[in-house]
Amino acid sequence: DSPPAEANWLQKARELIAPIPVRKIAAPGETVERFDDRGFIATQRYPLDESARLPRYRVKFDHNQVDAELAQLLLDAVATWNRRGVQVFGFRPPVSPGLEQLEGELAGFDEQMFIEEFTRFGGIWLSELGSGYQTYDGEHLEAASAARFSDALAERLGRELSQDR
Repeated sequence: DSPPAEANWLQKARELIAPIPVRKIAAPGETVERFDDRGFIATQRYPLDESARLPRYRVKFDHNQVDAELAQLLLDAVATWNRRGVQVFGFRPPVSPGLEQLEGELAGFDEQMFIEEFTRFGGIWLSELGSGYQTYDGEHLEAASAARFSDALAERLGRELSQDR
């Protein structure tokens, strides 16, 4: 028993003239969050300021270098998991160019050396996850960039997991 054509038409007409929800406009300094269907919380802070977190990280990285002992523990764990048949993936989360520069200058993080060691210990490094991602504070991706990054990461993991190793 399907509804008569008139009922279908009436329902479609109601949908067409129903009020369109208006997106809330955020006030300066306000953070807006929504759960994204891809499984993350899309957060947006207004206004965008990619240098907002840099002063915090200047202090955080001052006399706080990457701990070689902890890095080695991580690499040993990657090797152990790899021997057990667990595929371990790594990637550098996108941040603002300013924060990436601070990490290199102040934190003593040698990304290229880390990637070489990570892969030598059996990890799979995911590079080429796209570019041009924008943060709203230098550290957190703005909502549209987070969605693009999530899609790029999922696509890349899918490709990696479909390969025989």
